[in-house]
Amino acid sequence: MMDTEAFREFKTGLTLLRDNYAMKALPHMRRAVDLDKNNPYYMSYLGVVLARSERKWGEAERLCDSAVRMKRNQAQLLLESRRSIRRRRTARRRR
Repeated sequence: MMDTEAFREFKTGLTLLRDNYAMKALPHMRRAVDLDKNNPYYMSYLGVVLARSERKWGEAERLCDSAVRMKRNQAQLLLESRRSIRRRRTARRRR
């Protein structure tokens, strides 16, 4: 059964991320992962938030890779997170 507190934290973090408040989303995504360590979606989005808020590219990619390994049957969805991180990192390097 889904941990409803983890899901609430994830939804809050996702809303903040969508509204370009990555730094505010970070504690919510961390909390969601802490509450449900086996959820690859929470893990993947934590990677995206880390990349956007703290520019921790390596850690973000590791989280996304771990998420893909956990949920191989939906790898395409999770790989999009990793691609997003790589695009941002490349764009930042060009500046």
